[in-house]
Amino acid sequence: MSKLFTLEEAELAIPLIEQQLNQAMAAKHKASQIDKQLEEISTKIHFSGGADINPGTVLEQRCQKEAAIQQLREAVDSVQQTGCLIKDLDTGLVDFPAALEDREVYLCWKLGEPRIDFWHSIDDGFAGRQPILDRFGPHAKECKPN
Repeated sequence: MSKLFTLEEAELAIPLIEQQLNQAMAAKHKASQIDKQLEEISTKIHFSGGADINPGTVLEQRCQKEAAIQQLREAVDSVQQTGCLIKDLDTGLVDFPAALEDREVYLCWKLGEPRIDFWHSIDDGFAGRQPILDRFGPHAKECKPN
């Protein structure tokens, strides 16, 4: 069974999650940029027979790409070790498993949002997001029908 967060626990984790997501996204971007450079070199080798290619530069770029990939893995692992789930690294979408009426749901947060304002069932995903105040917020009792 996965860790279940309260709304308060999830929101307290946001600063660390945000920092790690930013590092992961930056590392992913760097690896992608280096990959494009390596593809350009490969194309140049194909059309020129390898003329004017510095093998040391290629080796250095490959090492930089591997380092970026390692940074990406470490940042993602750090986020996942908290118990939350990265749903979309490109947008910074993260779900925090939580309990609601004896079932597991996700508190849904996206990078850039100041707090967790939505939740959804495990099956509904992002498209099924519902406002937190319906069930989790400080005024939840006021929101429930009498």
